[in-house]
Amino acid sequence: MVSGGGTRDRFVRTASTLFPPDEVDFLMDRLAPVDWSEVATKADLRDLATASEMRVGFAQLRTEMAELRGDLRAEMHTVVRSWTFAVMGLQAATIAGVIAAVRI
Repeated sequence: MVSGGGTRDRFVRTASTLFPPDEVDFLMDRLAPVDWSEVATKADLRDLATASEMRVGFAQLRTEMAELRGDLRAEMHTVVRSWTFAVMGLQAATIAGVIAAVRI
């Protein structure tokens, strides 16, 4: 593995004994200037794109869930209000029935 200044220097010295200077320069120009573990591969870039797409998808999902939560709150408010008036109506009918029964 070609990495670090010392390793690159050793590689240049070794290559210089095997190839002409212009070919050594050509080789060195094509070698990564950093450790190979720091070079991104196509697979790394695909993984990054996939992770980015997932983040966007999760953000959209969170937005949709927030909208659904708002819709659910509105529906629950309507249901609670309807039930409240229905219970009040039943209580009024029960009281009216009790009053009517007492008068008889």
